[in-house]
Amino acid sequence: MLGCSTIAAAQAVKGKVYDEKNQPLYGATIFLDGTSISTISGEDGFFQLPVLSKVNSNLVVSYIGYQTVTISAFTTDKDIEVKMVPSTNSLKEVVIKKNRFTRKEMLKLFREQFLGDTKAGRKAVILNEDALDFEYDEQYKVFKASSDQPLVIQNPVLGYEVTYEISDFIVEFKTLSIKSIDTYRILFTGVSRFKETASTADVVKERMKSYRGSVLHFFRSLVSNKLAENKFLLVKRKKAASVKDNFQIKDSEGLKEVKLINNPIQIVSKNNLEQPKFYSFYQVSFESSKTSGITFLTPTFNIDAYGIHSNVNQILFEGDMSNKRVGDLLPTNYGIEE
Repeated sequence: MLGCSTIAAAQAVKGKVYDEKNQPLYGATIFLDGTSISTISGEDGFFQLPVLSKVNSNLVVSYIGYQTVTISAFTTDKDIEVKMVPSTNSLKEVVIKKNRFTRKEMLKLFREQFLGDTKAGRKAVILNEDALDFEYDEQYKVFKASSDQPLVIQNPVLGYEVTYEISDFIVEFKTLSIKSIDTYRILFTGVSRFKETASTADVVKERMKSYRGSVLHFFRSLVSNKLAENKFLLVKRKKAASVKDNFQIKDSEGLKEVKLINNPIQIVSKNNLEQPKFYSFYQVSFESSKTSGITFLTPTFNIDAYGIHSNVNQILFEGDMSNKRVGDLLPTNYGIEE
């Protein structure tokens, strides 16, 4: 744990949760997306959640029977008022359709792509798989998954129970197939909450293995200027690249503002109707054995005190970093001493 600890000053997000009749809602869960930081609202609907001053995570409010509320812009300076809206309890439409692939085959694909084909991914168990719905578009060779309730995942290897509410889950195939080996691209988004279930010596060891070389580890190392110390090697155009020659990093209101300075390529559309795009690609080696690629489609972004980066749709990963799925995810406050 000493290798990733950061001491940071925590403040608190405060607010109240109301139901559709403007009555205080007791027992709503409030959490910081992707972390183990959570609380519940009191009898008067009031909540107080400890967070660092500036974060890139969303604040999420959930309650059974109500639609989940996600708040992207919040501050510790002003109380938040959250009004919950009841969920529409409609029965699922039953459609009898002959599918090329069975539910068993689609469930196998989902587990592999969502949980990951690693030790932790294979050992993780989704407790409510029956909530999952699958769809396969044969014309476009696209597989989609959805769920009308948050998935509850037991991860015995890393010692967490993860609640994951899927927003999108899409797998594109190179050919008409349901096998992971034939996947071309995968995208899934959602909100997640972590609850610790074990902290044995073996679990702590596995967490550190999962953390080392991860996206979180990389960005924390980048802004603390410890890439080399933490066994990362940055490569650009087949040559070793230093942080100081490629990134300008400065403090900005509790965040680390990062600017690419090593001549990112600007792509301008032929008709000049689209906004200019920036492109810069780096290879990242970790411990000389694990290789990843990072494509930046933005010349600037920021990193918060947890190590979470902004512009998530403009920073793309491939290789070892992209192979880590939900089974290998750690809460983003992992290693942060509050």
